[in-house]
Amino acid sequence: MNYFAFIALVSALVATGAMSMDMYIPSFPGMAADLAAPAGDIQLTMSVFLFGFAISQLVYGPLSDRFGRRRVLIWGMVVYCITSIACTFAVTVEMLIGLRLAQAFGACSGGVIGRAIVRDRYNLNEAAKAFGYLGMAMMLTPILSPILGAWLEIAFGWRSNFVFMAGFGVVILIVTIFLLAETNASPDPEAFQIRRIAVNYLTLLRSRRFMGYALSLTFAFAGAFAFVTGSPFVMIDRLALTPDKFAILFGFVAGGFMLGSFASTRLTPRLGIDRTIALGVTIYLTSAIILVWVAMLGRFDIWAICPAMVMLSFGNGLVIPNSQAGAMSPFPRMAGAAAALMGCFSMVGAGLGGSAVAGFYNGTQFPMILTTLFSAVALFLCFWFLVWRDREIAG
Repeated sequence: MNYFAFIALVSALVATGAMSMDMYIPSFPGMAADLAAPAGDIQLTMSVFLFGFAISQLVYGPLSDRFGRRRVLIWGMVVYCITSIACTFAVTVEMLIGLRLAQAFGACSGGVIGRAIVRDRYNLNEAAKAFGYLGMAMMLTPILSPILGAWLEIAFGWRSNFVFMAGFGVVILIVTIFLLAETNASPDPEAFQIRRIAVNYLTLLRSRRFMGYALSLTFAFAGAFAFVTGSPFVMIDRLALTPDKFAILFGFVAGGFMLGSFASTRLTPRLGIDRTIALGVTIYLTSAIILVWVAMLGRFDIWAICPAMVMLSFGNGLVIPNSQAGAMSPFPRMAGAAAALMGCFSMVGAGLGGSAVAGFYNGTQFPMILTTLFSAVALFLCFWFLVWRDREIAG
């Protein structure tokens, strides 16, 4: 399989999780009405998915180190297809919350194992470039899937989103079975032993640089998912946008991440990983400050919020792929465990960002914007003290 065919296949695997998160977002208000559930409970269907996605990665990583990437990935995708269909039969919001948690256990297999496969094949700079392309391709999903999800809701109702997810999963499963070769050339027979799992994760947690990159990912995702979780109710309920128009707006914001990921593939070979992340952190923090400043001035419209969110997403496009490469590259023998723990940090951040917005939602934009600002400040501090300052001392 040539380079771009490989990137396309792994991108589709990684994008499965993003599609499962973003496709049904324009349907939030409609789901609340159909299931007779408050907005906060509908937002919880996102938060529990993120937490399930995070925790299950801790299992998939060691499993793929022990039994190989391909076999574990196939079983994970089978779980995803079954649970996606099950979501279409939910009759209460509590049932849907439980099924979304189960769906996350399957969806995460593509993300964690796909990234481990990249690490299996490439060195540090090549992996960073590959992650940049993965980021570009993956962010086509949140651009296109909410638009498709809005059209499906208008035509067939919100349940059709989960039918589409199941169909997409079946296609990816078939392609994986027939085209994806095993990349873990030396499976570790002890990788899934409890003691080895604990030792591997403790090794990663004790690595200052791993923690610097992983926490950078945590807060980058927290800010992004504050917008993902809060924007449907803010934009659709308060600004009276239709689901399809909201999906287009959401696509512009996701497009900022795609542009940032593309810029990352060009900047990283010239600047290196850490300088590229530093540039992204600066853009991210500046954008969050602008959002708060605009809100404090009393302006609340898409022309005030959207440009700053696009800029913030662009910064994330520089931060995320390079942080992923930086976290994983020093640990080739623990690529699965490193990908799993890194993904866990990312999804915990996303879940915390989404839960903060859901928990404090008061019908205004402030929970979303203030969560974004807090995430930006935390991102800056983690990167500065755990990565950049150590880099300067070492230099």
